[in-house]
Amino acid sequence: GDHRDLHSFPTRRSSDLAFPEMFVSAYKAAKSKDCDLAWRYQEVIRESSRILGMTKNATAASKYAISLRGLMDKRVIYPQDTISPEEEAHVRDQVQKVDTMYAELKSLSAKA
Repeated sequence: GDHRDLHSFPTRRSSDLAFPEMFVSAYKAAKSKDCDLAWRYQEVIRESSRILGMTKNATAASKYAISLRGLMDKRVIYPQDTISPEEEAHVRDQVQKVDTMYAELKSLSAKA
């Protein structure tokens, strides 16, 4: 085992962990061959991945986003994973944007 082999293995971005149900829905849309719905999910997923670039520390950004979603206690965030109040505001706004986009998409999916 060369550890570099692991880099070619498909992995999840840590921002994905903040929106697990969204990825299940996206998979179902793709599997059903509903291209329009799958494309719309891809747009929401793209917005969720922007969270990682909103701070100097991508790990901190994803942990904060996960804590905002109630999937992790913020007290678990280590000192090296802190972000500034301004960065917190940007991440919080982006999480809210993704939540809104996903809610609208779920509403469209339910009508179909």
